[in-house]
Amino acid sequence: MKKWNLLANKIAEDAKNWPDENPVLYRLLASRGLSAEQIKNFLELNYREQSHDPFLFKDMRAAVDLINSRLAVGDKITVYGDYDADGVTATAVMFRILNFLIDKNKNTAKIDIYIPHRETEGYGMNREAVQEIADNGTKLIITVDTGIRSVKEIALAREKGVDVILTDHHEPGEQIPDCLIINPKVKNSAYPFRDLAGVGVAFKLTQALLQSYREKEKISGKEKEVFEKWLLDLVAIGTVADLVPLIDENRILVNYGLVVLNKTKSVGIQKLITAAQSAVDKNGNKKEIDAWQIGYQLAPRLNAAGRLGRANTAYELLITQDEQEAADIAKELNKTNKKRQDITQEIFAQADSALAAGEANGPIVFAVWPGLFDHKETPSFEEGAWGGGNNFDSNQAQLTEETKNKANTNLNALWPAGVMGLVAGKLTEKYYRPSLAITEKDAGAGKKVVGSARSIPEFNVTAALEECAKFLKNFGGHKQAAGFT
Repeated sequence: MKKWNLLANKIAEDAKNWPDENPVLYRLLASRGLSAEQIKNFLELNYREQSHDPFLFKDMRAAVDLINSRLAVGDKITVYGDYDADGVTATAVMFRILNFLIDKNKNTAKIDIYIPHRETEGYGMNREAVQEIADNGTKLIITVDTGIRSVKEIALAREKGVDVILTDHHEPGEQIPDCLIINPKVKNSAYPFRDLAGVGVAFKLTQALLQSYREKEKISGKEKEVFEKWLLDLVAIGTVADLVPLIDENRILVNYGLVVLNKTKSVGIQKLITAAQSAVDKNGNKKEIDAWQIGYQLAPRLNAAGRLGRANTAYELLITQDEQEAADIAKELNKTNKKRQDITQEIFAQADSALAAGEANGPIVFAVWPGLFDHKETPSFEEGAWGGGNNFDSNQAQLTEETKNKANTNLNALWPAGVMGLVAGKLTEKYYRPSLAITEKDAGAGKKVVGSARSIPEFNVTAALEECAKFLKNFGGHKQAAGFT
């Protein structure tokens, strides 16, 4: 369901200064609330002039100094990533910059990568993983696209003598972790643009590290520029994949990233483009890769790895320099993506059929395991907040008649946790209602629930989850999309 928001006809005061050649475009942008200066920046992109200084992040200088000090003594650093396309591209960016700096230092520092498993670990950082990382000798963890709500897990790392630099772009909770934080959404952030993707934040740390080496004359200005430029294909893919607004700095990064993507030196990305047939039209003629190809062809294949298996597969594709390995992984991701499409459509069809038989007047809870609501209490939705609530433990609560009137509920058999967000998104798009898709998974000796939520502009789903945080192991996300365990 599409909803039109009709705005008042407010045109900028300086309309008389608009150029004569395209008044319709200027009127359109002005009607969307852009000032004359914003319109100029929107249409006349300049990478150097319009990219924001990475050191505007309060903790950036301290983060750069900490990384450089750990590299200087040869310590082990672990990059803790996330399992979606934004997370794996951010992980690849961080891996490449750290290894570039190690090469410049000519020392023995070691870089490890950890990407959690969506089904067995769920949203956010995992306590057992942090323990294992610490036990394996890591002295510094750098998170990318994750961590802002992992207060306890980061506290554990600090207790084990491991420093943490947190880079993330998700909404913080009331309490933030005790570590260096690079996130444009934290309270009182001085960074002028808050809507960077996770890979965008990782890229800002990369820019700062390169700048620090330039200041110390460890690299030339040309080296800095060239290395930074050839990361922009990854940045563009992750930014488009995460559906962040393509305005301000995101628009700059994607615009220049598409230029790099069409000339990419990455063997893995080249093979992915070939496998997805993104660089040819229906007649077999060569064409330019644009944001559409990223969003509908490349990103879904990278995401498929983490949805139905381990996201490490997608990450390995992005960093390999072996052509045969890259071709094999790209082929595998093609198959995984087709399987993901089939499963998603099957689940959505069942949910849609059940909802069509009733009336979607309230939020949609699509729970995909038997017996979920054979107990006492479920979430209610009132005035944009999630009242009541539970931890969705299948051994504890019961769906009441009152709640049935508030939440459209559909139950079915077990399905992969990795497609829950896609199903929730399809339900929200069709019915214009907040939707939660939830599944139960084995967790060692017990059970746990993994869910995804998608919402509409009028309902902040992450704030809703905050209302029942005491019942959740982990959760977080954005106003219109979230995950929880």
